[in-house]
Amino acid sequence: MVASRPGFTRPGHRWHGRRTAVAVLACLLTVILAACSSKSTNPGDAISPSTTTAIPVDIQVTGTSNLRDGQGVRIHITAKPGSLIYGFEARLCAGGTAYRFDSDMRPTLAGKCVVHSLSQSSDDYVIVRASPPYQVSDGVFRVGVGSENFTLETGRQVTITCGHQNPCDLVLKVQYPNGFAIRTFPLSYA
Repeated sequence: MVASRPGFTRPGHRWHGRRTAVAVLACLLTVILAACSSKSTNPGDAISPSTTTAIPVDIQVTGTSNLRDGQGVRIHITAKPGSLIYGFEARLCAGGTAYRFDSDMRPTLAGKCVVHSLSQSSDDYVIVRASPPYQVSDGVFRVGVGSENFTLETGRQVTITCGHQNPCDLVLKVQYPNGFAIRTFPLSYA
């Protein structure tokens, strides 16, 4: 009988088939994970938001300039023919930053948007759900002036300041059939 080193087997040995099966499963898992983590550019794909491509809704945001604390920015979203609008989320976020994914809008995850309202008369987060027949979604976001310091989940400290010398962005996550889009609207203050 031929001796084998620990951890190695020879063909015909009872562990040889099991190790081959484990290796095949590991390869399959690697292929599946690679396919799932790839980023799609299809605007209708629910796992990848649309940031630059056409989307099935029209978005109008008015009143974004010469803003004062607590002043409302109006948001009006209309579904294009053959589509629907389910609603939107709006956040006050740091200006001049890229927002591509849902996680970019999560304050303590990405550190790009405020956690709390900057004043008693402003909003930090607004969610608007459309009603049947899901053709229009309207809302108002009250912008804030001031600063907020907070800690990310990683322990890093972040400060976001919005005001005359520090323009911020209104970031929308718009939800429609089979996907969502993230759109950014610069805010300028008086």
